[in-house]
Amino acid sequence: ELVTDLQAIDKRELSESFPLHSVEWFRNNASAFDRVLYHFGNSEFHQHMFSLLEEIPGTVVLHDFYLSGIQAH
Repeated sequence: ELVTDLQAIDKRELSESFPLHSVEWFRNNASAFDRVLYHFGNSEFHQHMFSLLEEIPGTVVLHDFYLSGIQAH
């Protein structure tokens, strides 16, 4: 399952392989999941995930060592 605040995913192999859900849908259905995996990077596109992580705990994978750019945003 892919949760994003984007309207669409550019990578066709992802959108064809996994159900795409909104952040609001995830908030309403988080209890249906055994585990949550967050992928964070130093990008403003991940900004919504900070509050989501506080609300719905999970494992974080950082694909950037520094998060100063997203924090400054």
